[in-house]
Amino acid sequence: HNPPQLVSTNGQMKELPPTGLILGAIPNMTYEEESVDFNSGDVLVLYTDGVSEAMNDAEEEYGEERIKQLATSLRNESAVRIVEEFEIDVERFCGRIPMEDDSTMVIVKRK
Repeated sequence: HNPPQLVSTNGQMKELPPTGLILGAIPNMTYEEESVDFNSGDVLVLYTDGVSEAMNDAEEEYGEERIKQLATSLRNESAVRIVEEFEIDVERFCGRIPMEDDSTMVIVKRK
C-alpha cells in the first residue's frame, strides 16, 4: 500500500520505503525494522489507497501528490486539524461522487 510520508518542520518531505506486505495480510509475517529521525514538529502521514484513489466526477484520482502538497502546507497545524482539513479537501475534491473504497488516515505529530 501507500508508503508513509514524513514531513519535517522546514517542509521537506521524505517517503518512507515499505519493509514488507501490508500489516495483517499474512499471519506471522516478518518485517525489516528501520529507523528514521522524527524530530520535534515533524509530521508522519499514513493513509490507505482509499484516500489517494478517491475519484471526482472527471474520474481523476485525488492522488499522492495532492496528499504531499496538503500535508506540507498543513505541517504547522495540530494532528487533529490536519486530519480535519484532509477530510474537507477529499470531500470537496470528490464532490457528489461517493468514495468506493474504505479510507483511513493517521497523522502523528511529534511535540
